[in-house]
Amino acid sequence: MLSAAWTDVAVDAQGNATVDVIVELTDAGRKVGRPTPGHPAYYIPISAGYDPGGQLAFWNRRPPTDANVFRELAKELAGQSYLVATHEHRPSLILVVSWGYMGPRVTNPGAYREYIGGRAPRPITIPLHAMANVEDMLALTAGARSLSTWEEADRGAALSEAVIAAGVPRYYTKVVALKYSDWVQSHQYAPLWIARVSAPYWGCFLDEALPVFFKTGAPMFGRDMSAPQLVKTAIVPQGRVIVGTAVVANGVQKPNPASPATP
Repeated sequence: MLSAAWTDVAVDAQGNATVDVIVELTDAGRKVGRPTPGHPAYYIPISAGYDPGGQLAFWNRRPPTDANVFRELAKELAGQSYLVATHEHRPSLILVVSWGYMGPRVTNPGAYREYIGGRAPRPITIPLHAMANVEDMLALTAGARSLSTWEEADRGAALSEAVIAAGVPRYYTKVVALKYSDWVQSHQYAPLWIARVSAPYWGCFLDEALPVFFKTGAPMFGRDMSAPQLVKTAIVPQGRVIVGTAVVANGVQKPNPASPATP
């Protein structure tokens, strides 16, 4: 029987979810440095597309378009001095952006179905040893460098949490920064940095999650992180109750409780 750290990982009643952010800087990226308001970096966004990742149809709706994704990304990156290139400002970076859904694939589907029983389709945390795609899930929540350390007993609290998070189906975005001159001259696509942002998919839709991913992750883009950050943040818009004007029912106007009665 499979064991799990918890069941029913979801957006809570206040619309909050835990967003996982991991950014890995390469040696080439360390030489470039992060932009500042006085010296912004100009970029061209390129779409690597949407990947449904085998997501079940009952939780699908139309994914956001490239234009919508780029607009949300540009809004958050502008505050970090990453600006969209123009004719007046030539690009120094290419940002390759992908988004979609990724979930753990179990090595023994029969045991998994027995384990979840009647709780499907709510996601169940899958332990690493039961995943067929453990490397993909760990890279998503803890970064590619974690693949060499996840079996260590003393991996630190943040990485341990990210390892647990790898067992949950997730919405994600991935942003890869490349040097523009490398892209157009030598076609060598060695990244400067790779950012991955994700959250459990249950309780929201991808088009709701992506703006939150960019807002949460943008301040960390271009920085080297030794461990992932897990940020509790609102991911679902909160509803509002609007009280309308009083109406006359059956010919009798009911008094407004907020106003004093008229003698």
